[in-house]
Amino acid sequence: ETIQKLQEEEKARALAENTQISDGIKSTLKAYVGGQEIQEGDTVYTGEIVKYELTLENIGEEDIENISVEANLPEGTKCVKYIKNIEFTEDENGTHAAEDYYKEIELVDRKATNSIDLLKSKKKILLTYNVKIEDGAEINNIPITINIHSEKYSNNLTLNCKVEKAEIRLY
Repeated sequence: ETIQKLQEEEKARALAENTQISDGIKSTLKAYVGGQEIQEGDTVYTGEIVKYELTLENIGEEDIENISVEANLPEGTKCVKYIKNIEFTEDENGTHAAEDYYKEIELVDRKATNSIDLLKSKKKILLTYNVKIEDGAEINNIPITINIHSEKYSNNLTLNCKVEKAEIRLY
């Protein structure tokens, strides 16, 4: 029971470290692999795609203008975009939908940037970043850092996951 309580406290602390409030904006950074939420320090594997979700919520009474968001991706990773394939192929067995895929997004200096012209009072916005850990990556962790700035607001969020090489064993 004590171990479970400590694990729950650690999980709550990890979540709390990824949520910050400053000058009316609440920023929350979460990460998912295969639809499952992962926490600070969890292990992910080469070849996997980590989906980061950044939620910005204006909890103040005034609208906030001109917010810039910059996600810094570490070496050994690529920013990718999910492509829903609408093409079909035909063969002797009939017509089949082509498979969906991820396409690499070209970044300048490993930074994904977004500009938000206006975040109205009491409203939220969700930004997502899909990050693929390269198969041959020689890295032990992937710290993603998000920098958020406006005239009155400045905040940095970081989420770090351990990386292990995916192994395939044949028996």
